[in-house]
Amino acid sequence: MTLRAISKDAKRSNKILVTDSLFIFDEHMRRMQDAGFEVERLDKLTASKEEMIAALKDKQGYVCGGLEKIDAEVIKTATGLKAVAVLASGYTEFLPSYQEATKQGIAIASCPGANSRAVAEYSLLLILASIRNFAELIRPGGVTFATGRELPSLTLGIVGFGHIGQELARMALVLGMKVQAHSRHAETIPGVKLVGLSELLATSDVVSLNVNKIHGAGVFGAAELAMMKNGATLVNCTFHEAVDQGALYAELVSGRLKFAADEPPMFVVSDVPAGSLIYSNASNAFNTQETLQRMSDRATNSIINLLKTGDDPDLVNPEYRQYLKNTN
Repeated sequence: MTLRAISKDAKRSNKILVTDSLFIFDEHMRRMQDAGFEVERLDKLTASKEEMIAALKDKQGYVCGGLEKIDAEVIKTATGLKAVAVLASGYTEFLPSYQEATKQGIAIASCPGANSRAVAEYSLLLILASIRNFAELIRPGGVTFATGRELPSLTLGIVGFGHIGQELARMALVLGMKVQAHSRHAETIPGVKLVGLSELLATSDVVSLNVNKIHGAGVFGAAELAMMKNGATLVNCTFHEAVDQGALYAELVSGRLKFAADEPPMFVVSDVPAGSLIYSNASNAFNTQETLQRMSDRATNSIINLLKTGDDPDLVNPEYRQYLKNTN
């Protein structure tokens, strides 16, 4: 099926579903309407499977702005769906059925790098809070004085050197930190040394974990934690399951490591020495006005482009075209 044929098919259905209300502002709704589409919003953060099946009926486009998980059953019932724009870089988390969607001839776009500045800033905030003992200093009944460290005296190790990791490295370099990184890809930026994981863990005062969910749970387990320097800090602004909670608990109880947590830990916090744990609510790390605007702009452009032409700079599955039925 040619791109022209996709455009012809688009004229037979012009409805777009938008979920949640954090992203996609009125200006974006108007932009889609001005492009000739009827837009419907499902204003729920986490819609159920049944709600998504009903909401996607007769929809040609879908802008995923909530936390719903679209599985194969939902995709199978969305027979008129032509394109999905996911307001995230890790689209597989929200669209675990992306392979099924591709085989159903559905184009998918995401927003890689759109939140990198915000998350990198949040990671830097956690680094500063840890090395200056901020949580302990402001805690009721906490300490009055606590000797911290200055950034130029520290080495930052970044595990996962994608958009966020590179943005964090640039910030840290400007502030005088020594920066090294471990990545599966031989890609670096000036001033950053690429090293093996064991060397990074053994020589970094602060380790920032910046991997995505495609790597699976337990990226950091007992072996990795044991290799870290005594007194080092692990900052995790990625997904909760990336760090083995049992192994982390043992390290924190011993007082050997510090941890800036992304979500409430799955262990008894009272067992951990004061100042060793910062629960940061890092799932909010992306949430800046600028990021919301960037992601909404890109997702709106993507859904319009995909429905009108079948192509977009943020398209992640160009192979979807081979599954389109020839309707010429």
